[in-house]
Amino acid sequence: MTTPPTAPPAGAPPSGGMAGSFRVFRLFGIGVFIHWSWVFIFLLSTWSVASQYLPDVYPEWEARQRWLVGAITTLLFFGSVLAHEISHSLEARRRGLVVNSITLFLFGGVSALGSEARGARDEFWIAIVGPLTSFAAAAVFGGVWLLARGAGWEPIKAGAGYLAYVNIAVGVFNLLPGFPLDGGRVLRAILWGAKRNMLEATRIAGNVGRAVAGLLIALGVVTVFTGGLGGGFWFILIGWFLWNAAESSYNQLLMERGFKGLLIGPLIERDVPRVSPDVTLRAFAQEYVLGLNQRAFFVAATDEGDFFGLVTLSDLQKVPQDQWDTVTVYRAMTPRERLIVAGPRTEAQAALQLMAQHNINQIPVIDGRDPLGLLTRGALINAIQLRNELGDIR
Repeated sequence: MTTPPTAPPAGAPPSGGMAGSFRVFRLFGIGVFIHWSWVFIFLLSTWSVASQYLPDVYPEWEARQRWLVGAITTLLFFGSVLAHEISHSLEARRRGLVVNSITLFLFGGVSALGSEARGARDEFWIAIVGPLTSFAAAAVFGGVWLLARGAGWEPIKAGAGYLAYVNIAVGVFNLLPGFPLDGGRVLRAILWGAKRNMLEATRIAGNVGRAVAGLLIALGVVTVFTGGLGGGFWFILIGWFLWNAAESSYNQLLMERGFKGLLIGPLIERDVPRVSPDVTLRAFAQEYVLGLNQRAFFVAATDEGDFFGLVTLSDLQKVPQDQWDTVTVYRAMTPRERLIVAGPRTEAQAALQLMAQHNINQIPVIDGRDPLGLLTRGALINAIQLRNELGDIR
């Protein structure tokens, strides 16, 4: 699976992995991350092989042997998942795209690309190479299974047979036309080439993706009610994940198109009131927050020029009310040197990423030492909505 660039959530590693992951090594110059959920699926997969698959095939094996083969088989399975993702990444790099990272997580793996594919042909080959790699891995493990069967290497035969089967399953599953699965991206590439409109192709592929996700959820519900609790749960979980991924991928593309070439200068709220640093929080709450119906203020000694920091409604709420008569705005504010700031020529996409990274709703916009105003998350969202509603204006 591949993903286009997104605004990283708060807590995401600075080098590119998804939130909750850590880098384990680099491969072909690409950082490979493991998400905490991978540990869960690794243990579950090892248990499944050692306690369900191997006892049926080799009931005479001791428990220690089954668990050892199960753990090695699971590691090799994730090695093949990594090969699947590396194939996406190397093909994307060959076609001129930046690859930020690869992350192994609960649902397999994901390659984070620095941008969308430049054309339908590039999109097609970047997407299709992953399932083809899984089928190639299945063929390799199938060959090892044949060799091990002839030589009587039973542990190798057991692991190779299982790995051949699961790689075929991974390849087939990824070819489902459920965007953003590889099959969904192949569908988008075909629609993109036919319609010459990436946004419309993404919308249709996303709708098909939600339909596939809905079918998986329905299948999971039916499976649960017919006695297959474990399998049904996984169908529901995967369907839910695909539904959200399809919706967020389309919304992300809308956002990127809406922000393309947009600087934050026209979006700045410039009439931000100032409050003296020696004002008590009681007076601040009554005279400024309620009196002016504002949530954020620059803290400054004068009405012009430099400022000491920013005080917001959130800062006020952090101080107990019984201290509002003695605590001043200066003590409650966020000092200037700790503020996340932007310049007037900052791109809107970069500003939104800053807000997401630091989990804040507004950032001061500074020109030199002078504050120009505030940029709010609401202003950015409104700008996206207006641009998408108007569409292309030529």
